[in-house]
Amino acid sequence: MNTPIFDTVQAAIYYARYTDSDLSEFCWAADKMAREVTKNDQVRETPVLAAAARILAAEVERLRGELNKN
Repeated sequence: MNTPIFDTVQAAIYYARYTDSDLSEFCWAADKMAREVTKNDQVRETPVLAAAARILAAEVERLRGELNKN
């Protein structure tokens, strides 16, 4: 399964855990996260990291909702 949201979540993980990613993964993630930055992220000290955190938090909420359905 390789959907845009899966790619975005994967990029957010790579970006947030940059020490565990190799250079090509981090470069791909940084580029993808830079495209995901919103106006709200831009007011943060590190907009790209704010975008990654926002995306990961949304995925946690989505997964929590899926678990509560079962």
